[in-house]
Amino acid sequence: MLLIWRRVLAFGCWYIAMGGAALAAPDPNPQPQTTGQVVVTAQFHQQKLQSIPLSITALSAAALEQRAQSDVAGIANDAPNVTLAPLGASFGVALGASIRGIGQFDFNPALEPGVGLYVDDVYYPTLTGSDLDLLDLDRVEILRGPQGTLTGRNSIGGAIKLVSKQPGDADGGYLEATYGSRNHVELHGAANIVINDQLSVRLAGVANRQDGYVSRIDYGCAFPGSGIPTLRAAGKCTVGEDGGVNYQGLRAAIRYRPNNRIQLTVTGDYSQSDATPPAEVLTYANLNNPNTNPAPSVPYDSRFICGKSCNYAADAQPAARWVAVGAGFGGYPLAATKGSDHDKFDGEGIAANLAIDLTDSLNLESITAHREYKTVFNSDDDLSPANIGYGLNKLTHVFTSEELRLNGALSQQVKFTVGAYFSDQKSTYYTLQDIRYAAIPLQFVGNDPIPANSEAGFATVFWSPTGALNVTAGVRYTREAKDYTFARDNLDGTPNPFLGSLNGTTGHYSGDHFDYRVSVDYRWNESLMTYATISTGFKGGGVKLPLKSSI
Repeated sequence: MLLIWRRVLAFGCWYIAMGGAALAAPDPNPQPQTTGQVVVTAQFHQQKLQSIPLSITALSAAALEQRAQSDVAGIANDAPNVTLAPLGASFGVALGASIRGIGQFDFNPALEPGVGLYVDDVYYPTLTGSDLDLLDLDRVEILRGPQGTLTGRNSIGGAIKLVSKQPGDADGGYLEATYGSRNHVELHGAANIVINDQLSVRLAGVANRQDGYVSRIDYGCAFPGSGIPTLRAAGKCTVGEDGGVNYQGLRAAIRYRPNNRIQLTVTGDYSQSDATPPAEVLTYANLNNPNTNPAPSVPYDSRFICGKSCNYAADAQPAARWVAVGAGFGGYPLAATKGSDHDKFDGEGIAANLAIDLTDSLNLESITAHREYKTVFNSDDDLSPANIGYGLNKLTHVFTSEELRLNGALSQQVKFTVGAYFSDQKSTYYTLQDIRYAAIPLQFVGNDPIPANSEAGFATVFWSPTGALNVTAGVRYTREAKDYTFARDNLDGTPNPFLGSLNGTTGHYSGDHFDYRVSVDYRWNESLMTYATISTGFKGGGVKLPLKSSI
């Protein structure tokens, strides 16, 4: 199925690039100006932003365009108490998110995010792959505070919801091009195609490329007399430019509406990145590791600090023997390790949203999604030619989810939402670690499977006893489980003698939780509303190892 979607998306990219019959026409889904009313669905009902009793920031497509914001990290500039930042080279293509100081900045799939990220109501369960381009969006909604009842999974700090433009009822489209410093070339485009009264398609694509801004320099090449070897020709000491961008993304959405009561929207997307690692520089160095033999010809000190726009990261360590001070044995052999200077990511997904109006006051919605990605990234952890630490990481991830919602109204004063959620996922974390500064030689290969699942049921009632007073009450029950099986071998596949007690051990987590939310708001006039809210949230745990499996 995903292969079929790749072909559809490839056609969409060609259609947009060729212009299509519709690209000269205006966009059929124009966005409201930032001074007008913004309609949000943070509580699964369409509500005006000014009337919703939540700490929420909503940005329309027009507002994002005015601010020249093209990725998820940029929207934090317009949202108080929100931090969104791409992680460093040791964490790959991942986004760290926190709201009001609560979040998560470790990409390891054993851990759960503290801020929920949703794209068209589909939950993204890992930090890896969440540093998204804002491709053809209708709006962004940022909800602060625990969202434990509706947008409830791992949203103890809050939630970020990206809402895409949907296929419309008129042909149209746009194509935008940007050129900037460091050979920045960026293309955005979309086309809306109406097949007939029942069927319409929207295609969107982005390509973004830019040179890096922190030079990676081969130290041995730059300083021939240092005793540190080099494989580069003299005078050509720059290995690459960290901080570069090389990203492409495509999305296709098909809307089928056979009548006024049924609508099916199927969306497929594909994204790919192949760029240099995030830009980092060394600011302090004062280490001379005596445990590596032979000893380096220069101490690991401030001469490895390159400056504010360069580093000496090597992404390689030679073969050596680890010798513990006073250990009384001849040494432990360490193999040579080497990586590349590029991080790679490939991700794709498909989702189906089926909405059925059962009656004039009762709507059933099903959101089914399947996502998967694979990524490779590596880092010289000390940003220097010193033989201290190097890591190579590979992640594969498969995720399937289903959410059912029943929205209805018992009267003009009482509305409700009830629903259920289920997800199943499996990540595999391959890592090669070559850490030479520790008390034991931590050179090992891990290939760890991490299966997990989550189930939840939720209900919320919205009561308006008067035209000015509103009361909201909701509950959610969540049950989750996760396993993490450790593999710790030498680089040649033999068991690692220092980590043998961990090898083959499975850590397990299972837990459940009830969350609730109660909110009361009162509108004094068109310009003034006050509200009070108490809410809880739930974040799934990591894994717990048996006591006998300590290192």
